[in-house]
Amino acid sequence: MKAGNAVIYCRVSSLEQVEGTSLESQERMCRDYAKREGMAVSEVFIDRGESAKTADRTEFLNAISYCSKKKNDVSHFVVYKLDRFARNQEDHIGVRAKLKQYGVQLRSVTEPIDDSPMGKMMEGILSTFAEFDNNVRTERSTNGMKERLKKGIWVWSAPLGYKRLEKGGNLVPDEANAHYVRMVFDEYSKGVHTYKTLATLLFEKGFRSKGGKKIPFQTYEKMLKNPLYCGIIKVDTWGVEMRGDFEPIISEDLFRKCQESGRTHKSFSKLTKNPDFPLRKIVVCEWCGAPLTGSYSTGRHGKKYGYYHHHKQGCPCASSIRKDDLEKDFVSLLEEINPTVQYANLFKEAFMEIYNEENKKSEETSAAAQKELEKLKDKKAHIYNNFEDGVYTKTEFLERKREVDKLIIAGESVIATEDTSDVDIEKALDYCLSFVTDTPNKWSELAKYPEERLRFQNFIFDGNIPYTQNNGFGTAVLSPIYSIYQHWQADNSSLVIPRGIEPRFPG
Repeated sequence: MKAGNAVIYCRVSSLEQVEGTSLESQERMCRDYAKREGMAVSEVFIDRGESAKTADRTEFLNAISYCSKKKNDVSHFVVYKLDRFARNQEDHIGVRAKLKQYGVQLRSVTEPIDDSPMGKMMEGILSTFAEFDNNVRTERSTNGMKERLKKGIWVWSAPLGYKRLEKGGNLVPDEANAHYVRMVFDEYSKGVHTYKTLATLLFEKGFRSKGGKKIPFQTYEKMLKNPLYCGIIKVDTWGVEMRGDFEPIISEDLFRKCQESGRTHKSFSKLTKNPDFPLRKIVVCEWCGAPLTGSYSTGRHGKKYGYYHHHKQGCPCASSIRKDDLEKDFVSLLEEINPTVQYANLFKEAFMEIYNEENKKSEETSAAAQKELEKLKDKKAHIYNNFEDGVYTKTEFLERKREVDKLIIAGESVIATEDTSDVDIEKALDYCLSFVTDTPNKWSELAKYPEERLRFQNFIFDGNIPYTQNNGFGTAVLSPIYSIYQHWQADNSSLVIPRGIEPRFPG
């Protein structure tokens, strides 16, 4: 048992969970875990109703900052479950690397992760499945939103000029601002205004933000290009364009007229990674650590040639490398680290044994909690009956009801709320392993899908990849499933699951 100072981080993703005791349960179990492991809890950070899709969470960032300060002497970052830490593999790896840099170890109350080879492997797999689970949830949510859109219901927040009379309802014109929105379109259709002059005019007419300030001209630009104001729902990313089932603020004719009026304005676009150079920023110079970038140069006859390069002053390796040569070397590197089918089969066997063991324990815990929950519900019904029979006063009734409600909520937090019966874990694992055992070819095939290719690269490597033109690729830090394969291959050992909770390699 290793003693040290622990930081506890708890998070729920909805206001409903905030109002219950999910946070209290998480914190209690994290404190119990720290006590068992001999850790002193130095600070607790809680995010209330914030998603783990990204690492941009207020208290989460505060917790990481706290760990970075040597004076706080933090040795462990404790969470109830890895999906509380991150539901995105890229964020998990990045933040995990930061904690490691600060000398802080990540620990989960409910999952067997540690610094052993198998523990690291389990962390990698569990964080991957957390992202998989999040993607499944997102897909279900997206499908539900699409169905509501088909019914003409706007599913996002009401834009300026509209409001909702009830949660989940459709849009209705906001009588306080709708006439200003009409004025915006009427004035702009005259062809004499820029967005800035329009913003000034409406401010003089009394149109204000919720804080009473002048509305930025960028808001007017977005408003004038939004067909929602003429009753048309348009979502380009989903290929949706249809008439909404709500009252429009302006006519379609006025909206079309505005698209042809005013002055031309330069639109802003987000910078994206260049898909022609998938290794830029990921591969770094082994000599100086500068990341390689990519660009094309034009030859004598107008033909373009791709190069990776960096030009850090003073670096003896600051030269250009042909795109084809570097990517060919990269494929060779993937061939070297590509796990065999034999390893994949052993890995699957080990993983499924752990999964089935933990799933059985979870089912037993849930069953026991369910029995206790039924008793509490009977007790609650008895309290209601006593109140109706006049045994309890109103004050006594509310006090007893409050006490039993707290116990019911605490019990419900123990029971798994997600139905995973329709999720074929073995099939999902086979799908993942089909990529792992065919890494070079999969990387090449994903050239058509640049974002997925980058994710795959981040799944393979835990950080940057060093390279020099003369020596090729240096030693890179691999993600758990690949690094465990390297150890397994070197030791010529087998992946087995010993008795007990903690998975390990045989000695």
